[in-house]
Amino acid sequence: MTELNPNLIWSSVIANQLAELGVRHVVIAAGSRSTPLSLAFASHQHFTVYSQVDERSAGFFALGIAKSTEQPVVLISTSGTATANFYPAVLEAEAAAVPLLFCTADRPHDLRISGANQTTDQVKLYGDHVNWFADVAPPVANITKRDLRYLVQLATSAYQYSVYPQKGPVHLNFPFKKPLQPTPKQLPEIQPLEIIKKLDHDLPKTQLFLGQSELASTMMDEIIKLVEAKRSVIIIAGPDAYRELSPEQLDRFISTTNVLALVDPLSGYRYTTYSMDERYIQSYETFLELSSDLPVPDVVLQVGMMPTSKYLSRWLTSIHTEWMVITARSDLTDGVLNSSIRIKADPAKFFDQLTPRLDTINTVEFNKAWIKTDQQCRTFLQQQVDQFEPSIIQQIFERLPESHLFVANSLAPRYFDQFVFNNSPDRTISIHSNRGVSGIDGTLSTALGIASTVDQPTYLITGDLAFYHDMNGLLAMMRYNLPLRIIIINNGGGAIFDRLPISSFNEVFDEFFLTKHQLHFDKIAAQFDVSYTQYSEDELDWNLIQDQLERHQQLIIEINTDPALIEPKRAEIIKALREQLNKI
Repeated sequence: MTELNPNLIWSSVIANQLAELGVRHVVIAAGSRSTPLSLAFASHQHFTVYSQVDERSAGFFALGIAKSTEQPVVLISTSGTATANFYPAVLEAEAAAVPLLFCTADRPHDLRISGANQTTDQVKLYGDHVNWFADVAPPVANITKRDLRYLVQLATSAYQYSVYPQKGPVHLNFPFKKPLQPTPKQLPEIQPLEIIKKLDHDLPKTQLFLGQSELASTMMDEIIKLVEAKRSVIIIAGPDAYRELSPEQLDRFISTTNVLALVDPLSGYRYTTYSMDERYIQSYETFLELSSDLPVPDVVLQVGMMPTSKYLSRWLTSIHTEWMVITARSDLTDGVLNSSIRIKADPAKFFDQLTPRLDTINTVEFNKAWIKTDQQCRTFLQQQVDQFEPSIIQQIFERLPESHLFVANSLAPRYFDQFVFNNSPDRTISIHSNRGVSGIDGTLSTALGIASTVDQPTYLITGDLAFYHDMNGLLAMMRYNLPLRIIIINNGGGAIFDRLPISSFNEVFDEFFLTKHQLHFDKIAAQFDVSYTQYSEDELDWNLIQDQLERHQQLIIEINTDPALIEPKRAEIIKALREQLNKI
C-alpha cells in the first residue's frame, strides 16, 4: 500500500463512485494542489473532461452543461483564490437549482493556520449557498476497508445532495499532503480502476434510489376542492419553469381545463409549438402597464422562478386571489410576498395528480378579454420594425432555426418579454438564461457549456458588458471547437440604467452607471480565431446576417446601437399602443 500515492487512491475512489452513480461530465481548472483529483477524474473512462484556465469561466461552463443535461457536473480547482472564483457559479447554481459538485483541493490541516503559501480558510467557504459540505478526511497510507466505505458513502452523499430533495451545488474540500504526483509504481498506468484493483480490499458498492416529492391524496383533495369552487385560474410560468414541468404536461393541463398561462420568455414555454394556442398569453408586460380592467382570476398557480416582467409582479401584488406557488425547492419563489398557499411538491408530479381529476375550469367569457387584449398588443408591437434594439432582437429571433438560445441578463430578457413572441407553428426554440441571481458574469461560458452537450445549433444574444465580463470563456470555444453563434448588442455601456431615476443626474450617471467603455470586439474575435462582422443599427443587411448565421458554426456579430434612442422610442410605442387600445 505504501507504494501507492494515498492522495490518488482517495481521489480515484471518489471519481469511480461518482461515475457509478451516473456523473459523466467534469470541468478541471488547472492547479498543483488538485493534481490527484485532476488525474483521477481525467483518467476515468466514463467521463467527458474539459480543461479550463479561468475558474470563474469554468464554473459557468459546468453550469451550462448541468442546465442542459439536468445531471451533476464535477468541478475541480486548486486551493486559495481559485476556490473563490467559483463563487458566482455557486450562487447561480443555488438560486436556479442546478446540480454542481465542487471539488476543491486544500492544504493539509497542519498548514491551514501557519501562513503557508496559497492558503485560505476553505472550510464551509460557500456557507449556506451549497446544499451540503464536507471537509474530506485526509488521505492515509494504509487504507482500510472502513476507509473505502467512508469514501464511497461520501461520494454517494455528495451526489444525493446535489439532486435531492432539491438540485443545487455541493462542496467537497480535499486536504492533500505532498507528494501530489503519482509514485513510480503508479506510472505509466494512471487508471483509477487499475489503481483500485491494487488495493488490499474490494471496493464497496452503494446504489442510490431517490423518491419523488408529491402530495398526499388528502392534501390533493383539498386543493381540487378549492380550485373547483373558484372556477377561474391563471398559470404564471416564470424562468426555468420547463425544468420542473415539461411543456407537454403544461399543455395537457391547459387543454383539459381551458385555463390561461402567462408564459415568461425564459420559461421554456413561449417559443414552443404549443404556444400557438391563444391561451398562452405573451404580451402581458405591455398591457398590464396600460390597463387594469381585465378580469381577476380566483386562483393563480405559479411554476418556475419569479417572472421577468415588472408589471406582472405589480399586478400580482395588487390583486386579491388565491396564489399558489408550486415548487419542490426549499427557497421561496414569491418575490412580492403575496402568495397565500405554498405547495412543496415536484410540479411534474403535482400536475400529473391534478390534471386527470379536473374538467373545464375557465369560461369562454373569462378568457375572452385576456386573449383579445394579448392578440391586439402582439399584433401592434410586432409591426414596430424601426431599427432600435428591441426590434433588432425581434428580427434576429425570427431568423433562427429550431435551436438552443441563451439570453444574457440585463436588457435582453426585457426586450424578449415585451417584443418577442412566438409566430412559428413548426419551430421550437429551447431558451436558456441565468435568472437565479441574474448576474451578467459567466454568460458566454454558460452558453458554451450548453453548446457542448446539444446537437442543435446554439446561439447567444448578449449585451456588450455581459460579453466583456466573460471574454475568457472564448478560450474553451477555441480549444474544444464548440459551435456557438454570438450576437452582441453593443450600446456602449449599461444602457439598462437609463430606465432608473438616477439617469437624470448627469454628473454621476455616465461615469458610475452607464460606464461607457469604447470597446470593440474585432480584435478579441481575431485573438480567438472566430469569424467576426460588425454593423451599425442603420446599416443592417438581414439577408447577409442570416447567411452568416447559417454558414458559420463559430461567429461573432456585433451590432452597434445608440442608447439614447432606446427609451424614447419604447415610450413612443407604448403611448401609441395606449391610444389604440383606448379607441377599442
